[in-house]
Formats: sequence, C-alpha cells, structure tokens
Amino acid sequence: MFHWDTPQALENIGGWTNELIVDRFVDYAQFLFETFGEDVQLWLTFNEPKQTCQGGYGNGNMAPAILSPGVGEYLCAHNVIRAHAKVWHLYDQRYRHIQNGHVGITIDSGWAEPDSDSEEDKEAAERMLHFTYGWYANALVNGDYPEVMKTVIAKRSAAQGFKQSRLPEFTQEQIDDIQGAVDFLGVNYYTANMAKKQGNVPVVSGWQEDMEVDTYQKEEWPKSSSSWLRIVPWGMRKLLNWLKKTYGDIPLIITENGVSDDCSSLDDQIRIDYYQQHISNVRDALDDGVNVFGYTAWSLMDNFEWMRGYSECFGLYQVDFSNADRPRTAKKSVELFKKIATTKCVTDSCEDA
Repeated sequence: MFHWDTPQALENIGGWTNELIVDRFVDYAQFLFETFGEDVQLWLTFNEPKQTCQGGYGNGNMAPAILSPGVGEYLCAHNVIRAHAKVWHLYDQRYRHIQNGHVGITIDSGWAEPDSDSEEDKEAAERMLHFTYGWYANALVNGDYPEVMKTVIAKRSAAQGFKQSRLPEFTQEQIDDIQGAVDFLGVNYYTANMAKKQGNVPVVSGWQEDMEVDTYQKEEWPKSSSSWLRIVPWGMRKLLNWLKKTYGDIPLIITENGVSDDCSSLDDQIRIDYYQQHISNVRDALDDGVNVFGYTAWSLMDNFEWMRGYSECFGLYQVDFSNADRPRTAKKSVELFKKIATTKCVTDSCEDA
C-alpha cells in the first residue's frame, strides 16, 4: 500500500509526524480493498517504515528530508503503527470474510552479530535488533515498543533535560488496538553488521544514537556495488530464527532479498552465488522450525535505486535506460531463479529434483 509515496498535500501538514494522516491512510486502504480486494490475498500496509521514519523525519537522508533526530522518527513510527492497526481492523471486520486475505507489514533489518562473547556486546546486538525490527514488530505483536527501547530512550531523554521520554507512549486504548493486529510479517534482508557496546555514548538525540551500539562490517565479507551491502548469507538464517524466538510462530515471508552489481554485465555470477547461498539459509531456517511461507527476490528488473539512481543494479533482468523503449534482457541469474522456483533445488544438482 505504501512505499514512501506520501501525497504532497499531507506532507504539507507534517506527513507521518501528524496523527491526522492515520485516518487518511485508512480511507486510502478502504479504497484499495474495495477496488482490488477480490484479486489480492496478501496485503502489505507499509514497506520498510524504518526507512520512511528514520531517513525521512530523523536524520533527513531520505524524502521528505526532515531533520528532526530523536523526535521526528518516533512520531512517524507511532503514527505508522496506529495506521497499520486501524487498516488491519478494517479488513478484519469488513472484508476478510468476503475476500479471505491477510494483512501484514514489511520491516527491513540486517542481522546484528555480537563483536565478542562479552555480555555487553551480546546485549548490544540484541538491542540493535529490537531497535530495528522490533521497533515495529513488537508493537504489533505484543502491543508496545520493546522494553529496551522504552528504557534506554527514557533514560537518555531525562539526561538531555526532557520532561518526558522522546519515545511516545501508547494509551491503553491504542495498546488494545495494535496488539495482535498483524497476520504475518514481511522481512527485507540484505546484509549483516557486527555490533558492540558503544564506547563514547553521544549526548545528542537520534535513533542511531539512542541505540548505543557501534557497528561495522568485516573486510573479509564479500563486497557488492552498494557501500552498505556486504554478502553475509548466514545472517538470514540467524535473523529468521531470532524472529521466531522473539515473536513465536507468526508466519514470515521474505519480501526483499538481493544484491547489487555495477550494471555492466549479463553474467551476474555475484547474484547467482548470493541467491543460492541465501535461499539455502532460508531452507535451513525452515528445517529449524521457522514458519517461512514465501520468498521474493529484489529485484525482478533493474530500477531507480533512490539516492543512488541508476548506478547500482539489483535486477534479474537488465534494463537499458538509455533506450526510450527500456528493453529488458535476462541476466544469467534468471535461469538459476527459474530452476529454484520450478524444482525447489537450490544447488547445481539435486537427487530428488
């Protein structure tokens, strides 16, 4: 339903930091249910709300580029969570018995690997996961923000002279509304980070600063064409198992997973290796008992990669953006993906394929 495309008229009154947007989003969702509901079985209300809120209203790195760290991203998230819950209830009460669909949300998160065996680093890694995926999932599954978020942000807010926590509180009525208001969770996984307790905790406000975690990526992890994306397949399995441990047997679907190259070749061995390794780890997570019911590659074809434009390509199909007709050409990875989809065989050969 929402992939970072707030109408300008709503942005003019504060966008996702203004609670008035909640009911407007419900109106929009009702239109979608009425118009497309007979053809849609899986609805996602939001894609990567962390990017919308933290990038759009916190550090200002993404549209609408509002710089309000430590306040804006939390107001945004609060309204996103409430909007999602209201849409879920709308569907549950008026459309589910007719259309037989399901309503979920997609959250992006890498894996956080403790930098050492110390309790401090283990706690830092756990805290990072709660500040990323748990920020939204915990509210919708359990009815409130993760305890570690509430505790840390309240402590830091008091130290900064705020009379109350910068993290908004849900009323009891809102808790009753949001708790359990999700049928499944979408997972966007690309990479992982090493996590350790922050040495010099900054006084300034901000989601990143509130987390109190230092992160880095190991040099031996293979690079992609995106500075933030190193290839860490085992992080997928660990994240999926963490989600099961934290939120129980809720159904999970991989809604984005992929790797970038420099757009120069159809022989995309980096993507072939990436998909084989990551889908294999999803298979292992299934064997671990994680309730994963689907997988979607990012992306079917090369596209506009936000701030990085057309300099990085994630597609299974190459797009010639210099040609007005935008012709598509299959990359080598297409054959692998077709084989996996039709035979369920991830390796080069399977005895029972």
